[in-house]
Amino acid sequence: MNTVADSIFDLLITDHRAVAGVFEQLKMELEEDEPKQEVCLDLLRKIDALLTPHARAEEELVYPAFAASEDAEDGEDAEEARDAVAEGFEEHALVHQLCAQLKELPEVDDVWCAKAKVMMDLVEHHVREEENTMIPAARKILQKEEALALASEFLSGKERIAGELGLPAPETLDLPPPARSQPPKS
Repeated sequence: MNTVADSIFDLLITDHRAVAGVFEQLKMELEEDEPKQEVCLDLLRKIDALLTPHARAEEELVYPAFAASEDAEDGEDAEEARDAVAEGFEEHALVHQLCAQLKELPEVDDVWCAKAKVMMDLVEHHVREEENTMIPAARKILQKEEALALASEFLSGKERIAGELGLPAPETLDLPPPARSQPPKS
């Protein structure tokens, strides 16, 4: 369970692993000759409940904090963080769009499966970028106190966003164990 004793970096990575666990289940279902509609839609609901508050809280709170690091001593790390943030915003927009399209499709067919696979590939790429580029650069820029304060804001932001959107809280979902201890491979 996430606590405010975790830094923002710990919380981001924990969320990434939770989503990866659900992705693993969806990938297994999509490998079936005839994926079960009920199972796929339930997994999409879980993915949406995990990803949407996470992404929007990142956009509102985390990315601005990472990008506002112009005064950092190491200008290269600050520039790398800002570049990764700009790319992150664009990737989030595409994931939001694909998730919305999946929710609108009437059945789990070849088109649904293809969109789901593209969405998962995009999220996995995004996680690699965040964990291999953005987070290491931001670790050098943010002070420990700032990372802890941002974690508290992030948790509150996710909860507020989930409530506004009527999404279930992660603890109410039947989630698989978190996947991987490392980001998805290239």
